[in-house]
Amino acid sequence: KVIFSKKGSFRSGDIHDTIQYDVVLSGRVNVTIKTDLRDCIMQFSANAFILIPENIPHLFEFATDCVMLEWWGKQPVGIKYYPPYRDRVDKQQ
Repeated sequence: KVIFSKKGSFRSGDIHDTIQYDVVLSGRVNVTIKTDLRDCIMQFSANAFILIPENIPHLFEFATDCVMLEWWGKQPVGIKYYPPYRDRVDKQQ
């Protein structure tokens, strides 16, 4: 699917049972993932390919207006929220 996100917004805050793939078409996004009980933040910009492994909590924070493609390794996707990240998504609404 194609996703448009405004600067300063958050998406995801979840965990799924399959790999997630994203391609940044325009803009910049910071992706936070939980690894070894720590947050790891990476920044991606146009033409970047992002792979989120299965069962890894993650959060997207958009540094600029951004357009991305997103898809998963299998369907249906089993998704559950990761409250420390999802709370940031929910608070913006």
